[in-house]
Amino acid sequence: MQETLTNKLLEKLPKNNERVLWIRFWALGDVLQSASEAMLFKERFPDVHLSFLVQPEYADIIKEQPWCDSVIAGYKSPSKEFKRTLKLVRAGNFDWIISKNHGGKTAIISLLSGVKNRVGKTLFPFFYKETLQKFFARADIKNKERKQPTLFASKENISWAKDYLSALPDKKLFAIIGASNDCKMWPLENWIVFLSSVLKNGWGVVFVGNGANEIGFANELQSALNHENIKNTVGTLTLSQLLSVASVCSAAVGNDTGTLHLASLSGLPTIGLADYDQFDWLGLTMPWFTGLSAAGKPRNRKNSIRGRDADLLAKIDPQ
Repeated sequence: MQETLTNKLLEKLPKNNERVLWIRFWALGDVLQSASEAMLFKERFPDVHLSFLVQPEYADIIKEQPWCDSVIAGYKSPSKEFKRTLKLVRAGNFDWIISKNHGGKTAIISLLSGVKNRVGKTLFPFFYKETLQKFFARADIKNKERKQPTLFASKENISWAKDYLSALPDKKLFAIIGASNDCKMWPLENWIVFLSSVLKNGWGVVFVGNGANEIGFANELQSALNHENIKNTVGTLTLSQLLSVASVCSAAVGNDTGTLHLASLSGLPTIGLADYDQFDWLGLTMPWFTGLSAAGKPRNRKNSIRGRDADLLAKIDPQ
């Protein structure tokens, strides 16, 4: 009886040449961490066709990954985009859907996809047939494991990055100076003290970030440092270009933001800065990653991730 049940479960694992759709929307860090899980899935099932559904702004960096066979770029809303995305999913003739999203709209896409084997975050009646936790355990996939790099730049982009940064010294710091919220940013004064020492020791520094606020912050920081070995790229690079720049740098330091995940998942030795030590919860568990926090582990995981303390972050000594 037990052997029969085990065999039936094994029959439900993806088979060679089956088409699998991996779904992950939301912020950059979430998408890149999910991409790492997708790579581990493809290592376990190398002969499936693996597609990734993600919003268009992240499509290129996912498409570049060697494990990814194709990308569907789409949105969950508004309704016009939702219908377009659903149409693309249905046209893909997938055998499996693995959704890493919590949202109801993603569950609806899964339900209406016509796909029989649906794995999701929560076992909604009819929406998903199996939870992610049970599926990964059954398939013997350690989806949270981060023992090897999981993001890769193409040879062409790496060649471009070497030329792009050719004026800088061989040792280069990937400086992640921005964040999605001011309260997650290491203060300007701290960056000035820290980067002055880095530049004095003969390193080059690459500012990375995006958005009007980060552009202003980078300009102010560059003006204060006033050094020739700084490359200010904030607001100028695509994600694929950012990944290639990270790939030719020697180390990274920065705030808790999507680019911190990009740097660390690429295998670059990385130091993350935060008020509370919650890096493990965010998937930053690589042996080459070091997290610096001002206040240790938070009491409440949920509240600590949603609310940050800029005063605590400022206490991290730049020396």
